[in-house]
Amino acid sequence: CGLTLRKVIENYDYLSLDNKNRIEFSISSARNLNLDGNFFENLPAIKTVDLEYNGIKLLPENLLQNAFTILNCSDSNTELLDEYGNSKVLYQLKLSHNFLSYNSIPGNTFDCVVNSELNLAYNWIEKINPDWFGNGKYNILNKINLAYNNLEEIKTGDFPDYSCNSVDTLDLKNNRISRIDPTAFHTMPGLVTVFLQSN
Repeated sequence: CGLTLRKVIENYDYLSLDNKNRIEFSISSARNLNLDGNFFENLPAIKTVDLEYNGIKLLPENLLQNAFTILNCSDSNTELLDEYGNSKVLYQLKLSHNFLSYNSIPGNTFDCVVNSELNLAYNWIEKINPDWFGNGKYNILNKINLAYNNLEEIKTGDFPDYSCNSVDTLDLKNNRISRIDPTAFHTMPGLVTVFLQSN
């Protein structure tokens, strides 16, 4: 039935205390890792959780209701996300190299990401849902990485102004984009760099 974090805590790959007495925790290459979001609730000092290279099919909502601010679940075979609208604030959320698609990401999913890069590169995303970025209550995105997906079109409204007006870098390279609405980026007044190679 898989491996829970409680069973593997003794076998962590990386645990360190930084100069601000914050703990970083990492575990990798655990097959069929079942995430129990309540695992971290009694460990409030953990600020960075690196779960890269694990078999995490579903990233549960309660995992993001903990106090950590950096979560890396890249290369984890993740196929489905919960809605994270009630989650604590994250400064980095890395979900690259997974199996995420338009239908596997519910609305308000990334409302908890603040002042950072949202990395969704190397997935199967075929179109963008503006509701992913939430209502702008918390999220202030600086970089959005959607490179190496299956995007075919960028429409006006894909990136709502209330949550994307601080974006300065948008990476859309290596998709299948054949059309971009002329006003698609008007909601991003701070946009400096757009990568569109290999479309």
